[in-house]
Amino acid sequence: MSKRLSLALWKTGGSLFALAALLVLLIALNSLCGRIVLRWDLTEEKLFTLSPGSRNLVGKLDRPVVLKFFSSTSAPEIPGPFKAFSRQVEDLLREYVRTSQGRITLEKYDPQPDSDAEEMAHRFGIQGQPLGMMGPTLYLGVVAVSGAEQQMMPVIDPRTEEMLEYNLTRMIARVAHPQRPVIGVLSSLPVLGSDPSDSPPMGGPRPTAQPPWLAFQGLKEDYQVRPVPSSAITIAPDITTLVVVHPKNLSEETLFAIDQFVLRGGRLLAFVDPLCVSDESASGGMQGMSMPRASSDLPRLFATWGITYDASRVIADIDAGTTVRGRDNQPEQSPLFLSLDPTRFNSSEVALASLDSLLLPFTGVFEVQKREGLTSTVLLRSSSNAQRVSALMAGFGSDNIRRDFKSEQQAFPLAIRLSGVFQTAFPEGRPKTAGAETNALATAETPRSQNASDRPGLVVVVGDVDCLANSFCVREMNFLGASVNQPFNDNIALFANLIDQTAGGTDLIGIRSRGKSERPFTRVVALARQAQEQHRVREQELEKKVQTLQQRLGELQSRKDDHQKFILSPEQEKAIANFRAQMLVSQQELRQVRKRLREGIEQLGLKIKIINIVGVPLLVALIGLSVPLVRRIRARRRLSSSTL
Repeated sequence: MSKRLSLALWKTGGSLFALAALLVLLIALNSLCGRIVLRWDLTEEKLFTLSPGSRNLVGKLDRPVVLKFFSSTSAPEIPGPFKAFSRQVEDLLREYVRTSQGRITLEKYDPQPDSDAEEMAHRFGIQGQPLGMMGPTLYLGVVAVSGAEQQMMPVIDPRTEEMLEYNLTRMIARVAHPQRPVIGVLSSLPVLGSDPSDSPPMGGPRPTAQPPWLAFQGLKEDYQVRPVPSSAITIAPDITTLVVVHPKNLSEETLFAIDQFVLRGGRLLAFVDPLCVSDESASGGMQGMSMPRASSDLPRLFATWGITYDASRVIADIDAGTTVRGRDNQPEQSPLFLSLDPTRFNSSEVALASLDSLLLPFTGVFEVQKREGLTSTVLLRSSSNAQRVSALMAGFGSDNIRRDFKSEQQAFPLAIRLSGVFQTAFPEGRPKTAGAETNALATAETPRSQNASDRPGLVVVVGDVDCLANSFCVREMNFLGASVNQPFNDNIALFANLIDQTAGGTDLIGIRSRGKSERPFTRVVALARQAQEQHRVREQELEKKVQTLQQRLGELQSRKDDHQKFILSPEQEKAIANFRAQMLVSQQELRQVRKRLREGIEQLGLKIKIINIVGVPLLVALIGLSVPLVRRIRARRRLSSSTL
């Protein structure tokens, strides 16, 4: 009896020990696995994965950054989509924390009414949006703090989801590197404004002062803007980004200075134009645009970089034409003024993600030949229904262009980007000039020329200059006695985005445009569009019938005497009755169209429900039943083979 009891106690103790050991093992395994982060982004647009540019920039931070995330999530009245988007933003912020290896920390706050978190949000400038008259205030913003520096996104708009990663990375970069980049502007046009007192009098009336172009007025808020003369023979070393606008007849010395600037890792943003209507100096005193001579080019540099650009030809695009005032102030559809929609943008470029429309008049086109060490990217393109035409003929209007138009069946690049290791366009060294004077940007000792890049450079080229001019970007309006400029396209936004990218370096340029987390039910959208098209066709037919009936009634009315004008004739009564009958039939047909639409959508929804409710569980059950069946078959085969 004692042996049996001791054996039972031994078995029980062994079982308890094994259970305790298993419990300890599970706790240790759980603790160990909790330290291991395994992530797999299965979204098509990689919504939860940082771009290489963001990872590189975050990995090179040399000072800690604190991200303060303000998000309203506790109130029950908050809409579900807002909470879902807030979680998505938080997941992306945590991805920055994981990638930074301790350089970035995240603090989350829920600004409830009259709380310390709400007071902190107000102190940092985070803007709250009230939800209805008596509802809570919604907060969704981020503040980046590094030492005494801070940057913020006061409101994160779900409609700009494609720009979310770019904006966050730019905010982190600005707070970690608070010094403002220096941007040089070299232009033959007064893009930075003009002061008549700076130029000596040449006889006649003194020219009036011109303000800076609106596209350039906002640069001084975020950057140090420095003018670079068109005769520059060197670019100051502290200039990191050079904006060249309408470079006309630049000397070899100036081209060499630009060449050396790119070779030392500088970022160049160049706007050239085969027909710049904003260049008043090229009009030659003639009225209008009859004989334009306003082309610009960087021929020697373009040839070395593999860019083919003909400064004597512009693009005519029938599909992207714009209604403008032609001769005799008559409206005409001009294929020379290109109105570009997002289908003509590079959808993966973050600089173009939030844009809706661009206007480019008399635009030049590019072709790019591959060069070793350089990567080319097309930013803007024409439609395939386009043709290159003479800039001289384009100056006479679009009538002849439309009449003789022959499509080349090719989409032409209108803006391109080159990045990588550039080669010099001056292998023989600095051009020799007799009696050249050193300008304000030249150093006392001329630096040694380079033949190849010592670091990756960047060049962005746009085939139009007029897109930056006020007359092609904004409308001047009078509001309460004040002059207000209202943008009517996204030209200025494009310029600002390109400046942000080029001034921010290659890391910001490497950030792709993110997709949207909202995935529309494309089949339902297609069904609705099809039904709307049928509905529109029937409405047009009905409108035609109404017009025909009105004409018929008018003809019958005109045949009456004056004393019978207000009396319906039998023919009119019959026509009206016929119209009402046709109207009733048409309305019934329209109702049938809408009914078929609803039936199609309901049938599609029913199929999806059946698949989700019946199909998926059935598939799981079949897999569960097949696994032991396969095991049993394999066991029988092994048993039969062993007996043999």
